[in-house]
Amino acid sequence: MKPRKNNPSRVTIPEVIKAGPAQVGSASGYVALPWKGVQARMRMILCIHSNRQSMSKHSQKGHPSSAQYRKETKKVTENLAEAISFITRFASAPSNIGAVFPSSRDLAEAMLHGIEFEPGDIVVEYGPGTGAFTELLLERLPEGAEYLGIELDTHFHGHLTRRFPDRHFHHGSAAEVEALLEEKGLGKARLILSGLPFASMPHSVQEMILTATREALHDDGIFRTFTYPICWYMTGSQRFRKVALDHFNSHHKSRTVHRNLPPAKVLSYSKPVRKK
Repeated sequence: MKPRKNNPSRVTIPEVIKAGPAQVGSASGYVALPWKGVQARMRMILCIHSNRQSMSKHSQKGHPSSAQYRKETKKVTENLAEAISFITRFASAPSNIGAVFPSSRDLAEAMLHGIEFEPGDIVVEYGPGTGAFTELLLERLPEGAEYLGIELDTHFHGHLTRRFPDRHFHHGSAAEVEALLEEKGLGKARLILSGLPFASMPHSVQEMILTATREALHDDGIFRTFTYPICWYMTGSQRFRKVALDHFNSHHKSRTVHRNLPPAKVLSYSKPVRKK
């Protein structure tokens, strides 16, 4: 068998990283690099990032047992596989994914900060992706609470149904949320979490999703999404925040969550404005 010729210009699994202050979600704002070199860097960053807290804990309590080590090694491997899956999907559809890495556990904690669930609550998640928020959310949902995930990406939808087989994930748009809740005989949502790349969406799509969100949310419900500080002054990001304020009376911005790639802030909206 003839040896494969080395072609440095060929990128079999592209890695896309940001190249300067270009728009997030726009292919023109990213450059493709060979996967091999970036993969090693990503593995190092991800392992350090995901195990930082456990390493600190072990430094105080001594070395982990072999069982603990195997468990944590398995978790790191799963996180790495999740990151590779996420980054590959981003490479193929940057305007739909809007981020290079999956969200961290710390950002998931910030997204659910201060929220106490009760039986009967209805929770909706837009764009669950690989399930970074979903995992923590389902850990905290009490028996009797309802969950609905809405994922547009076919690959992620299949991944979610395999990872959380007991939960329902609709393959479609977040703009369908009101119709989906009615179809399933559910009431208004107490919480709607979003992992959608609002900053890269056209105004019409932002308006359509936020209108549907407002109508699907309970009077005392909460809508939460997140943004990256590096994108705060982007046109799409500023436009999204303006549109959101047309639909909600109350809003709050969290402190920056630094243990996320890239660092992020949680945007929380409540008290939906009624249609005029």
